[in-house]
Amino acid sequence: MNMEKKMNYQIGEKVWVKQADMNDCWTKGVVVGFTPKRIKIKDITRDYYKDENKIGNVKPSNVKKIDWVAQ
Repeated sequence: MNMEKKMNYQIGEKVWVKQADMNDCWTKGVVVGFTPKRIKIKDITRDYYKDENKIGNVKPSNVKKIDWVAQ
């Protein structure tokens, strides 16, 4: 099964990302890929990130679709 269909997200889709290391705040991100259990997301809000590319592997439970038009 295609990972995009399994995870219900598409590469390039803007999403909300729960930042567990920042008091569980939600920031914007863009889906850039998948691993077997995680979604690879580029954080477009924060300047600080462990990886210079600002890409993290996020649990699907910590990702939500942006459900309003003005993205």
